[in-house]
Amino acid sequence: MKGAQRRLLAWSLGIPLISSISLLASACDKPESTRLDEVPPPHVRVEKVAEVTPRPKSRHLVLLQPARRARLSPRMGGQVIDLLVEDQQKVSAGDVLCKLAAGDSKGGLMTAKASISRIQEQLLDTERDLQTTEDLVSRGVETTRAVERLQTQRATLQAQLREAKGTLLRAKDAVGASTLDAPFSGTVTSVDTELGEYIGPGSVAMVLAQLDPLAVEVPLTEAELAMHDQGHDQGGLQFALVVRGERIEPRLEWIANEADPGTSTFTARLLVDNAQGTLRAGESARVEVFGPQRGPVLAVPMTAVRWSAGAAYVLRMSGDAIERVDVRVGDDSDELVTVEGPLAIGDPVVAAGPISLMPGDHVVVVEAPPQVLAEASG
Repeated sequence: MKGAQRRLLAWSLGIPLISSISLLASACDKPESTRLDEVPPPHVRVEKVAEVTPRPKSRHLVLLQPARRARLSPRMGGQVIDLLVEDQQKVSAGDVLCKLAAGDSKGGLMTAKASISRIQEQLLDTERDLQTTEDLVSRGVETTRAVERLQTQRATLQAQLREAKGTLLRAKDAVGASTLDAPFSGTVTSVDTELGEYIGPGSVAMVLAQLDPLAVEVPLTEAELAMHDQGHDQGGLQFALVVRGERIEPRLEWIANEADPGTSTFTARLLVDNAQGTLRAGESARVEVFGPQRGPVLAVPMTAVRWSAGAAYVLRMSGDAIERVDVRVGDDSDELVTVEGPLAIGDPVVAAGPISLMPGDHVVVVEAPPQVLAEASG
């Protein structure tokens, strides 16, 4: 009796275990859910087509440079006996900057002056003798031969006097060459000699630069040159200079009549007033060249333009789907790019989104996160 009870208990305990195993096996045989295979619609950002009045513009990074620069050197060699300027000193036109030893030149000057005085006295005596002799010839006391001899002597002395005056001019020039003078007002930016040093002819002793105004040179294309030749009545060209973040209006000095053979561009030279001396030569600057302003045209963000096989297009919103609109891209206008095509002001176009977007795709429009806008503005 007890053995039968034990078998009945074991049989009753095994029933739930077998049932649980069967349920687990049947659950494993069910197919997985397909909800993970569903692809959400792409998210995009949208901007509206705008209207702008662009101006052709080019930008150039240039360096400020002195309007004039002179590398001063003596025409005749000599020893520096007096150095009257220092680096970065301002001078006026005609100021003596440096003196060289000129002992020989001064001696030649004195000799030339003495020679001129002697010849002038001899010429004066000859003129008096000639006048007296001509008077005697008129009385029949003296022959004409004596007059001819005095006339020849007078001509010889006159030739000697001209030669002596030429020697005097050369002597004065030699004395003048013993000093270095400032050819224009400016700043001595470099002194390359020392007191007591010998400077040979042609050796650079110092550099003088005119820093007010400063100058910049900008290359112009043939199209920009054509705009300039149209004249201001039809727009012409305008220039803007940005230095240290400050916008300055330069003035055009000249445009080259011959193109640079290497770049086929025409150099334009601009002058920048620097009366306060706040700008320095060698600083970098940005030059903007503007053409005449044109009529209003459509523009979209640069990121809205897409390309396929060399053709440009934008994706315009049509409900919650997108459609392709072929356009022709023009010039940049600040953060936008001008386009031509079957678009209207205010049309919503995709400015950011997956590159795999195709016409007819359904999309979800989202706004740019605030932190992204903050980073872009920074």
